[in-house]
Amino acid sequence: RTRCLRVQGACHLCESGMRSLTALLCLTACILPLVSSSAVTAALPRLPRHPTVYEINTRVVVNELKQKLGKASLDDIPDVTLDELERAGFDIVYLLGVWQTGKYGMDMAKRLCKADGLTDADAACSPFSITSYTVDKDFGGDAALARLRSRINLRGMRLMVDFVPNHLAVDHTWTAQKPHLFIQGTSDELAREPVNYFQSGSNVLAHGRDPYFDGWEDTAQLNYACAETRKEMEGLLTKASAMADGLRCDMAMLLCPEIMEQTWGTTGKLAPANGQRAAS
Repeated sequence: RTRCLRVQGACHLCESGMRSLTALLCLTACILPLVSSSAVTAALPRLPRHPTVYEINTRVVVNELKQKLGKASLDDIPDVTLDELERAGFDIVYLLGVWQTGKYGMDMAKRLCKADGLTDADAACSPFSITSYTVDKDFGGDAALARLRSRINLRGMRLMVDFVPNHLAVDHTWTAQKPHLFIQGTSDELAREPVNYFQSGSNVLAHGRDPYFDGWEDTAQLNYACAETRKEMEGLLTKASAMADGLRCDMAMLLCPEIMEQTWGTTGKLAPANGQRAAS
């Protein structure tokens, strides 16, 4: 449920001549933990060149607390636990999977558990199938995260959370309200590759994926060739970064222009729904 990591400096995701805002977006999210956030109290010590990171699987830890206390949120993570991390010399506490997930992902998890002979109680939605960049209501919401961040900062440590730029959950409100922000498919492609496409109202959209594997069933692939997509995701990045002292950018390499071209460029899908590709 936890991991200790050592960060070996900033991630250099692309060549120095980054060709688009998409690459800048993923690079920004990756280096945020390594610099001081404007929201961080001035009293926090400067991060060392190679900061140490302690990872907490948020859902596992909160569920364990619920078993002990009957109900629990991020507020119930004990001060003694944070004290131990401070004494151990950790610089960053990374909470894996704090954001709100949806019904589709949970139903999928239950289906997979049943196929493996497990029960619904064993199921958990992927933390990277995000329906909203608000803290999961099961964890106490945004206010509980803010209070935990304050407790972490008081001990001279920083809080890091996830940012997932490549995709959103299939049941995110944008798939119905703003389908043009996503990679589009056709009825023929859905019939031929049901693992890579899904029906969303009258639209066929692509699942999030990388160049080498099938799509992730609980995700919808964002289209960064669309200028509006970039603008909307910049807004989510800004919001998420204001709620923590750093971000871990999940699957960051998928936003590098050359990787996006490898995955989608040959299909002609890297263009807005109106058919005109946005400028890089």
